[in-house]
Amino acid sequence: MVPRMPDSAEKLRVLLVEDDRDLADVTKMGLEMEGLDVSVAYDGREALVKPVYPKELGASTRKAWRRAHDR
Repeated sequence: MVPRMPDSAEKLRVLLVEDDRDLADVTKMGLEMEGLDVSVAYDGREALVKPVYPKELGASTRKAWRRAHDR
């Protein structure tokens, strides 16, 4: 069980890597219920190439970031 953080604190971000989609979805829901910000990759390759960027970025900045980091 993950300790709950105060509402005013920034959520901790987690990358969950699991190839079983049902298990990944259930685990993601549980972690989100504990107050974490969860991204899911369904295999190791996706986890390595999946861009992780702050959600605060605007849409145009996210697009530029993705273009610069896509391989």
